[in-house]
Amino acid sequence: KANPNRSAKGTVIEAKLDKGKGPVATILVQNGTLNVSDFIVAGTSYGRIRAMFDDKGRQVKSAAPSVPVSVLGLQEVPNAGDQVLVVADEKLSKMVVEERKNKEKIEKTKKQPSLEDFFKRIKDEASKDLNLVIKADVQGSVEALKTSLEQLSNN
Repeated sequence: KANPNRSAKGTVIEAKLDKGKGPVATILVQNGTLNVSDFIVAGTSYGRIRAMFDDKGRQVKSAAPSVPVSVLGLQEVPNAGDQVLVVADEKLSKMVVEERKNKEKIEKTKKQPSLEDFFKRIKDEASKDLNLVIKADVQGSVEALKTSLEQLSNN
């Protein structure tokens, strides 16, 4: 039960960097209506929608709730699963993104364990977790691999 008469809110399903189009994000609109020329914030990415395409590749001017669309016009490629919000203007979108990037930077500066620390913990039998880095060309496939690997966990 979504209200199509409000500003749009949705989720990034997948995102990629296209050679000719730039950053392309597939967004599932969950509430409101997404229109061309709206300013959006998707995770730590922002931009003005230049064009939208439906699932058949046809250009559309607006997307109602529960409609997936590919969006052009973001400054950088967002992550899959990021929340998408429509904001009033570009100034507000830049402020929101800067705040999110600062939070991310603070999280990254926290001490990351090294491989030597991991081997020491294994010898002490305190922990037997191994963190993996998954790299793929499209964000949606990363999420699929991640969930598959999490289901394979064992002692």
